[in-house]
Amino acid sequence: MFRAARERLGLSQNRVAELTAERGFPVSRSAVSEIERDRNMPGIESLVALCEALQLEPREILERVIARRGIAPDVAGCSHDDLRRRVQVLYKNGQTRAADSVYVLLAERLEVDTSIEPTERLRLRAHVQLMRSWILANSGHLSPAEAAAKRALHLAAGSEDLQVVALTVFAGIHLNEGLLSLAQSESDWAVRLARANGTPRELSMALNIQACCLFDGARFEEAAEMYRRALEFAVQSGNERPQAINEAAVGACLARLGHPSAARRRYRRALELARKIGEPYCELYVQIETGRLAVRMDELDDADRCAAAVLRMVTAADHPVAVFNATWLRHQVTRRRNTRKPDRHTLAQLKRLYPRASNSLRSEAVREFRSEILGIADA
Repeated sequence: MFRAARERLGLSQNRVAELTAERGFPVSRSAVSEIERDRNMPGIESLVALCEALQLEPREILERVIARRGIAPDVAGCSHDDLRRRVQVLYKNGQTRAADSVYVLLAERLEVDTSIEPTERLRLRAHVQLMRSWILANSGHLSPAEAAAKRALHLAAGSEDLQVVALTVFAGIHLNEGLLSLAQSESDWAVRLARANGTPRELSMALNIQACCLFDGARFEEAAEMYRRALEFAVQSGNERPQAINEAAVGACLARLGHPSAARRRYRRALELARKIGEPYCELYVQIETGRLAVRMDELDDADRCAAAVLRMVTAADHPVAVFNATWLRHQVTRRRNTRKPDRHTLAQLKRLYPRASNSLRSEAVREFRSEILGIADA
């Protein structure tokens, strides 16, 4: 990463050493060389000086160090295509952090791979950061997801299709953080770009995130109609993943509008499609939404089965918000079955999980826990 940044700026190792000295924390030319060859790690002062000299973010360096811990030794010699296939397997198995680690390795490879035409390499780098951001955001790791999305948007300058994707990812992150107005602005921008030059795939993504904003604003009828339009474009694009997601989202709108039977039909279709194509995020979402509907309908055995399905699929390390949602669902079931007996065991689990899920304010489970258990009123 340091070498790629130095070469991009047209600097020699001697010049980098001079720039660090100018910042008060000199790193010798030989030390720069050792760091670039992965034979040494800089101290904190040297890291900051190098990042300033090379126009890098220290946070990005630290993220990569953490992410690389999850890279299996057997991927070191893999080709770009091998790494992409490995990510798909990890993603479908719900192993978010491991998938992110492989994406980090792929990003590092692309930074220094001069065999790829420069414009195409830039697009590939932006795409990798977008996929990292999307996977991290969907599993509740919002801070690294936002950092990756910013890098993607910078790399995607001039590529309107990638900008649409980046804006939808940003809007999704900001919705999770409870920043509805900001997410609405980003979704509107994405829709304008997609309508001007986008394919059905980009239009589907942009309309989906716009519908999410309507949903979070409790405008469920408008959201349902927007999700249907997004679904139509997803069908046109031939991409089954957004079809599954939009089917489930229409079901969530119908559930809020008091149409449980219609919602269940949508959930069933979405679940079948998600399982067919191996789409874990959609399956998790459907199970949680089906469980919440079952609690409202007082069908507690069904709700418990949905919670158990989620907890079988993922771990708290990879999907902290999904595990929190499922555990809260179990708490609701236990509380309804026995209103007099305190649910101490599940509440203790929730309190342990909460710090890792607390920034995902789009989760109804997180908001309800904050209100009912912690006494925090969200604006």
